[in-house]
Amino acid sequence: MKRSFLFIGSILVILTLFVVCNNPFLYLSGNGNRSPQILDPPGSKTNPTVTWPTDLTAVIGQTLLNVRIPGNGTSVQAGTFSWTTPGDSVGALGVQSHNMIFTPNDTENFNTITNNVNVSVHLIQMVSIPRGTFMMGSPPGIGQPFERPQRQVTVSAFFMGKYTITQDEWVMVMGSNPSHFHGGPGRLPATGEIQGRRPVEMISWYDAIVFSNKLSIMEGLSPAYMINNSTNPADWGPVPTSNNPVWNAVTMVTGSTGYRLPTEAQWEYACRAGSATRWHFGDNESLLGNFAWYGVSINGITHQVGRKLPNAFHLYDMHGNIWEWVWDWNAPYPSNAPAETDPTGSPVPPTAGDFRAFRGGGFGGSPVFQESARRSVNRNPNYTRDNIGLRVVLPYNAQ
Repeated sequence: MKRSFLFIGSILVILTLFVVCNNPFLYLSGNGNRSPQILDPPGSKTNPTVTWPTDLTAVIGQTLLNVRIPGNGTSVQAGTFSWTTPGDSVGALGVQSHNMIFTPNDTENFNTITNNVNVSVHLIQMVSIPRGTFMMGSPPGIGQPFERPQRQVTVSAFFMGKYTITQDEWVMVMGSNPSHFHGGPGRLPATGEIQGRRPVEMISWYDAIVFSNKLSIMEGLSPAYMINNSTNPADWGPVPTSNNPVWNAVTMVTGSTGYRLPTEAQWEYACRAGSATRWHFGDNESLLGNFAWYGVSINGITHQVGRKLPNAFHLYDMHGNIWEWVWDWNAPYPSNAPAETDPTGSPVPPTAGDFRAFRGGGFGGSPVFQESARRSVNRNPNYTRDNIGLRVVLPYNAQ
């Protein structure tokens, strides 16, 4: 009997050691007591190494579904990004945080994880304009004398508004609508057009730089323009209604990321979009009506932006509808000028007067006024008219 108990006891010890040694969830503690612990079983999932998307942008009023995100932002594991709540609004102007999901392609070995990422919400839809070189101005026999001589100009990459600034956009920043074509009696939009999507007009060059800095501040960008050592338009005082030497001394802040008016070179380069013809689509005047509201096609009013065909850079209304203020003084082109990169025009007003330039051709102009190289007549920066508005640009370090 005693031998039987010893035999049975030996068998139990052997069985116990076998179970402990072959069960990954059990081990013997240092004092010899058996203590159960939960361990990662072989083949368990780990978190993927993810580089989350940056430089995401949206336009106010959009949902996250409108925000373009890359398909693979990982440094090690492949996968895709999606929004946790794709139907949510992108939010107010400025930088907004939203939750994003990363789903690895290898779901057997890696976890799906989430993280908050930033989205820069803008008022204006911008288009990326690539760096390039072109011949600026009109060649002999075409255009006007003040559009010559032609010269080679290189323009660095930048962003430009897809459309001219609309009345709704202006009101959101400035609080009121100065436009002549405001939608009241006798000034209604064309049938089927949206009043708030008509271009803002009756604005001066001074108004345009105030708008640019105010919008920059609203979006958390560093303002481009400085007057009397301040970039805050609230410090500048009322917008002048006559030619003003203090405001004429405005300077551009080096390295600023905010909105600004395009230079003449930027505007013409963006308008041409790789072309060297009278208009960005070619030399056939009969096609102008497909791209521009002008003269015979306009009915004497402004029209909703984006209703005509765009140019090759996907910019709308670069010909016709309204003229657009640019940064430069309206000075003669330099004679025998060498090739230039990113010219900003004359640093001081021309001797003939304090005139700022505008481009693009208004709604009542003939085809020659719509040409890519066409320059404006002399107008002071306080000048307003029902066919002059603006389009803004951003430097490449802003988005």
